[in-house]
Amino acid sequence: MKRVLVCLVLLCGIRPLFATVEQFYHYNYSHLQVTLIANHEEWEPFHILYYQGMMHLANEYIVQRIAQHTWADDQFNVTILSPMFGSQHPLKLTRTPSGYAIYLNRKVSLQYLVRLLEYCHSSAWQPFELISENRKMWQDTLAVFHRRVIEQVADPQLEAFTGKQVPLWSVGELVLVYTPDTLLYQYQGEPIAYPPEDVLPVRLHDRYFMMNAGTLYVQNFDADTVMNSIAIPEYFAYYMHNSHMESYRSWMNFYYNNRPILSYAYTTNRFYLLSRFTDPPLKSPK
Repeated sequence: MKRVLVCLVLLCGIRPLFATVEQFYHYNYSHLQVTLIANHEEWEPFHILYYQGMMHLANEYIVQRIAQHTWADDQFNVTILSPMFGSQHPLKLTRTPSGYAIYLNRKVSLQYLVRLLEYCHSSAWQPFELISENRKMWQDTLAVFHRRVIEQVADPQLEAFTGKQVPLWSVGELVLVYTPDTLLYQYQGEPIAYPPEDVLPVRLHDRYFMMNAGTLYVQNFDADTVMNSIAIPEYFAYYMHNSHMESYRSWMNFYYNNRPILSYAYTTNRFYLLSRFTDPPLKSPK
């Protein structure tokens, strides 16, 4: 069983006027211990789900290599920081008593991660650590390291994983899945056109509330019909995610900065403003 721990830490740095809110997400698989560190909720929610799916397949790859007797039965500790932390945080590969530790501060693909795992088991393995305040020096050194890895490690054989899908989240019959290296929605097993963005969908009976390109759509997938829609300002979408939505028998309430601001009535298929005091202002629905 995968265990998930989320903790919030408020760190006050050397600049007293600013505070950094770091969120730590821990996921344990049979051969992977993963820590994701986000800054100011930068990765919420889809980056977190993206890495859950990717690490699931990476763990399968490790299990496969161990079963082929080409790798030792090692454990990998992988830590990934959000890009907001910048180059002052490390890129690091090192040995541990139970296997290897990898620290990354960039968004990575399944192929990139698996190549690093292969590098750890290659004859060219050397520990590596890169910390630099100088951005150009950091980029140049990273490029040299990448060339060394590419020269010493062949492209990972990921054909068996190309078509794999990892279900990550669902509401009703709508499912968010990971397939290398992307996220997509499926309804009753079939892909739909809405891309995963801003906020996770919510459901009211047979209607799903989907965000796409700054618009909130009321979608009936069974009837293949958009029932209604309303333009949503960017920061309103942000607060919708960081606050919450409440579902009732025939109503759905949406919140802005923890304050109810918009409701949708199922029976009349209409949106209703609950407050006009938003910044930027939310336009009156039709």
